[in-house]
Amino acid sequence: MRPSPRRPAFRSLLLLLLLSGCAFGGDSTPTTVRTGSPSPATAPRGSATASGTAAATGSPVTTVANTVAIPTASTTPAPSATPASTVRPVVPTPTPQPVPKPNPKGDQTLTMPGPQTLPDTLDPALIRDNSTTLLVRQVWRGLVRLDDALNVVPDIAADYAKSADGRTMTFYLRSSARFQDGRQITAEDVAFSLRRACDPATARGVTPQNLPAASGLNDIVGCTDRLNGRTADVAGIAVLDPLTLTITLDAPKAYFLQKLTLVVASVIDRNDLARGAGWSTAKPNGSGPFRLAGWAGDAITLTRWEGFYDQVATLEKVTLLVGARAANAANLYDDNKVDIASVGYTAVDRLNAATASTRGQLRVTPQLSTFYIGINTKLAPLDAFNIRAALVRVIDRQKIQAAAYDGKVAPAKGIIPPAIPGGDWTANFPILDAKTAKELLPPDKAKALSPIVYGSSGGTSVGTVIKTAAERDLGLQISVEDELRFDDLLSDLDASQYGLFVLGWIADYPDPENFLVPLFHTGAPANHGNYSSPKVDDLLDRAAVEQDAKKRTDLYRQAQQQILDDVAIIPLYHPTDYTLVKPYVKGLSITAMGILRLETVWIERDTPAASSIFPAAAPTARTTPAPLPPAPTATKKP
Repeated sequence: MRPSPRRPAFRSLLLLLLLSGCAFGGDSTPTTVRTGSPSPATAPRGSATASGTAAATGSPVTTVANTVAIPTASTTPAPSATPASTVRPVVPTPTPQPVPKPNPKGDQTLTMPGPQTLPDTLDPALIRDNSTTLLVRQVWRGLVRLDDALNVVPDIAADYAKSADGRTMTFYLRSSARFQDGRQITAEDVAFSLRRACDPATARGVTPQNLPAASGLNDIVGCTDRLNGRTADVAGIAVLDPLTLTITLDAPKAYFLQKLTLVVASVIDRNDLARGAGWSTAKPNGSGPFRLAGWAGDAITLTRWEGFYDQVATLEKVTLLVGARAANAANLYDDNKVDIASVGYTAVDRLNAATASTRGQLRVTPQLSTFYIGINTKLAPLDAFNIRAALVRVIDRQKIQAAAYDGKVAPAKGIIPPAIPGGDWTANFPILDAKTAKELLPPDKAKALSPIVYGSSGGTSVGTVIKTAAERDLGLQISVEDELRFDDLLSDLDASQYGLFVLGWIADYPDPENFLVPLFHTGAPANHGNYSSPKVDDLLDRAAVEQDAKKRTDLYRQAQQQILDDVAIIPLYHPTDYTLVKPYVKGLSITAMGILRLETVWIERDTPAASSIFPAAAPTARTTPAPLPPAPTATKKP
């Protein structure tokens, strides 16, 4: 894929995400979903693909007066800044959720479909696709992580505190945290890992501005300067003692802790780097609950690490099938060759039928992603508000959800997925009204709109639905194409060649900022609609530093409503994950961001698997780790 310096390194621009949404493939050919720097994917059965063609056509249209009242949310006055002298309490450690007590029975092995192709690397500083992210999270960990409810909780850090001005976070490490060779994880190890992620030398042929740190760690003072070669260090990272470090931000960003849950913030052993470019796939010295034990073209193997500082895994081995061995996941599941299988929506009714052997084994999870019709607000004739306002009034979003996707996705009620924590993200939309839509059009309206890039699925195309509505109700002609290569499409979007396009966006972290800022802030790399609103920019900038959760939510709601009122986007639907899980697989949590952890999983069955494509491993006895040297003491908290 051709890299683009304008493309974000850590936001997930997708071209019609696999509808089952999980990180380990569908019921046909598994899909690798790229985060930030997307790539073409082979679409499994039940998924859709999107592509596009030539540049926009049609003559400019003069905007006419808006004859329809469009509701606009009121604006909350800007909050006053918190004085630097204000004393703020230590950030409390979230109460951990109850963890079920494992009751293992039988071989503690788990087999599941993995990535479509063997990844080039597992280096956390370079990873930008979801299937590899699943692997990285098992082998390495960072200061904090997301729990099953998508709350930020301590991980290698035992606790953390925030400064009075909200800009400096102090992290206190667990004295029990170890690398997998037994060496203690120190604040220097954390600082090294974060600094390295911001080092342009880490890029290995990738434009430094496209490294995951460019948007994952860019709030840290000095990270962007380091990536751009302006400094030799990252000024915002400081080690206070062996178990304490501080991270200083360029502003009191309310979402920063969520960014620290990204794999780019994983803690690696610097000694691994001496082994060369392939260090991350050659049994690295990880910081997570599983060791990387096997790396082959058709399978990746993880084994339990007994010395993990938190919940030691019950599973002894996890095998992720790769490439052709991972194809047709539903069939592999039926043949008892995998224990988990993400499936496409067209298979859902069959798999959950009353007579199906898989009845009751299908888990349904709403996902943190949104598919939408993007609109280039600077390209004629769509630069005219009334053209956009007319179009949104004739596109039946409910019909697209029901007809094109058989009702297996959730109709979008806003840009922000409802599964994003923080409250109700439902927004106001104009009602379907062809009569009003026609009145909005100028008398000399253009007869042709620029082509729409769309995805087809199940023989029904989103583009066809839109084309039919625009021609029938408005007399506007839309060219529907689906042959453009994925990387060419992204380059063309960067060059603003499309007036209408269908895309998907999946969250890297569960925060509304991750949807609104990359897509709609003026000049944002993924703002392919060239949308610019001083009002929206102000709302988003204020929300970024607002420390009061309710006020922050209100600001994002206002920004979302204004974007919709300006018809800068037409949200279509939010995908749903459909995953088959064998009844004997216990403790597995599938979140709105997919599977995050495997150390909570165990196998509980009285008989061995009916069949397997791998020989059973000899039982591994649980051993007590060798005594470790005494840990240094962290500085006492304020």
